[in-house]
Amino acid sequence: MTRAKPEPDVIDTTWRSYVAEAPAWGIVAGALAVSFWTQVDQVQRHGFAVWEALIWGSSTDAGTIACLFLAREGAHRGTPTWGAWVLSIACAALSVQFNVVAGVQESDWLSVEAHVWMPALALGVW
Repeated sequence: MTRAKPEPDVIDTTWRSYVAEAPAWGIVAGALAVSFWTQVDQVQRHGFAVWEALIWGSSTDAGTIACLFLAREGAHRGTPTWGAWVLSIACAALSVQFNVVAGVQESDWLSVEAHVWMPALALGVW
């Protein structure tokens, strides 16, 4: 006879959780604002149409945010979140790559730093 494992306790979301999320979402919005147009510009420079560049620019950042929602929901339900985190980090890394390359090509090292910092901070606060 096998014994069933006890179910892990799920920590309820409190008002403190929501208060802590407010600045996290502000940081995420800032990171999106910083990276979106840079990605669109870089994709257009490689011969993609405007509509393709707009989709590309939003896909990496939207993918990061969608995965953050999935990770939060998984944590709330007590289910594994590693897949959401891996995909979120992959999307963020791709976004950072586009933004860093744009700064390096312009020899704008402050731009490079800013484009690395915002997505890293956004992921870190989550």
